Amino acid sequence: LAKSGRALRIVAYEVSAEALRSFHIQAQREGLAVVKSRLQDSAHLPSLEGRNLQLEFVLGSCSMTALQVGELLQRWGPFFDVTVIGWGTISSIPRLPGLSAEELLHALSKVSRFVMNVVSSTNNHVKFQRRYQAMRRAWAETECPTVRAWLQQKIGLATFDRSYYYTVDTKQNMFYSAISADLEAARLKEAGYDSVRVQICNIINFFDIQTKPRAARINAAVIRLLERRDVWGAQLLLSRGVAKAFKKPLSSLQTGSCIFDNSSEHALYGQVARYFISTGESPG
Repeated sequence: LAKSGRALRIVAYEVSAEALRSFHIQAQREGLAVVKSRLQDSAHLPSLEGRNLQLEFVLGSCSMTALQVGELLQRWGPFFDVTVIGWGTISSIPRLPGLSAEELLHALSKVSRFVMNVVSSTNNHVKFQRRYQAMRRAWAETECPTVRAWLQQKIGLATFDRSYYYTVDTKQNMFYSAISADLEAARLKEAGYDSVRVQICNIINFFDIQTKPRAARINAAVIRLLERRDVWGAQLLLSRGVAKAFKKPLSSLQTGSCIFDNSSEHALYGQVARYFISTGESPG
């Protein structure tokens, strides 16, 4: 970009005014200056500009349908090179009239050429996934109206497979959903994307990666080995870590079978990933 003289233009879309404001403040701290917004009537905050970089801030609403989100973004486009969907954003979308993860992906395929999505796998919050799956099964099996009403209140928006609520530090229950690698690839293709790829984003918890350098190194090393399909190398690395942690000889951990499912790339990634990074290209 610096050599071409062109600026990278980023349109930050959010449904949280506070999130946009925090991003705006941080960008100004990094030296970006306030400039006139391209669309004054729908800009939530003044645009910012730096060397070869333009930032614009668009506030949406949780009540908007996927079609309305697409139309709003087209006003700022009308067409983008890449849509980057933040960590767990798609995982946080329930199924409501006019809005679902699948409908939003389809709308985004109409406004950008490429997509990158960071989405939660079925290895996340396993206890909560099982609890809500059991409640949905109980709701389907019972014929007692009182029991059904009680279960419906508990289930809330977690009405479809792999959807659930999990408890955060503030003791609030947050809606979330998980997906397998195969299903993530399938829904991107159904949304209109080609050349779909699903890769490992992380194996170890994000907080541990960010705060513990050793955990970050192990996470990166295991991912590199698994992306090369070197499952025995990954197992050896983990075995060495276990042997060191428990002060046991490495020979005591020898086994004739591999712990990883190498039957397919998606099976392998789905076995270990906490989050996936999925990408795709829209034909136009």
